Amino acid sequence: MIDVRRIRPDEWREHREIRLNALATDPLAFGSTRSRELGYSDELWKERTERGALSENSALFVADPGGTGFVGMMAIAGSEGQWHVFAMWVAPGSRRRGIGGRLLDAGLAWYRERASTDPLLLDVNPRQVDAVRLYEHRGFRGTGRTAPLGHTEGEITVSMVLDARPHR
Repeated sequence: MIDVRRIRPDEWREHREIRLNALATDPLAFGSTRSRELGYSDELWKERTERGALSENSALFVADPGGTGFVGMMAIAGSEGQWHVFAMWVAPGSRRRGIGGRLLDAGLAWYRERASTDPLLLDVNPRQVDAVRLYEHRGFRGTGRTAPLGHTEGEITVSMVLDARPHR
């Protein structure tokens, strides 16, 4: 059984491990790089993890199979009336089991408790076809905006926004 829950403040090492694994495995799915984040200090990882665990404006959800390291993550944050989903990832060996949907649903429930009328946005590389499908299934729709991925020439992200209608 895989538990989908908010990260705990003391799990910064596990957070670092899954984030670095995600950046190594699917570099085109993120706006950062593994080489950049390898240089982050332990203090920065502790701060990021504590914010994901305790903040009222951001949360980091993890898929925890219990004692073997996290197999998925998803972050959500908001300020000034606008909210964003980011850092969504499931380990390749754990995909196609509904973990991504459970992570996204946990984040959406948390968001709805705080900002039911504020827009919820995300950016996704359109090559991440399964991710795009998951977002569409949960009510996200393309905005028509694109942007360069930044760290990889020729790659882009497309913006999506949560549709006001509840998902089916």
